Amino acid sequence: MDYRSLALRMLENWQLHFKIGNKFFNTVKSHVMLLMCIEQNPEIFPKGISELVGVSPPRVATAIKELMADGLIVREMDDGDRRRIFIRLTPKGKEFLQDQKEEFVRGTTTLFELLGEHDAKEYVRLLEKIATIKKQGLCKKN
Repeated sequence: MDYRSLALRMLENWQLHFKIGNKFFNTVKSHVMLLMCIEQNPEIFPKGISELVGVSPPRVATAIKELMADGLIVREMDDGDRRRIFIRLTPKGKEFLQDQKEEFVRGTTTLFELLGEHDAKEYVRLLEKIATIKKQGLCKKN
């Protein structure tokens, strides 16, 4: 059983399973989720980030400032419309995000080994099923 591949599959769906909550927004984990959002959407604007992660624009603005101060992201003007500003990962941001993903995969691989093949596969299968449901919009807030 290749638990690492299973952990990578889980990582691919991670962002869809856990919405960033306001009280956790300033943690490293939420910044990693924000960086993953930027990585997956290379032409994203701050408003788009706010919509994707379900966090208020002011909280996203604060996180963007913190990530910029750390050299992990930059703002770039759209050449076609200089009023629009994209958020992009810097090389340092890409490296940091890759390191965080690897740390996640290592920890998850260990967890899966402890769970055993059947339970690890079942856990990831269920997360994938939840992600599909969320993608289809079947699990909306009331």
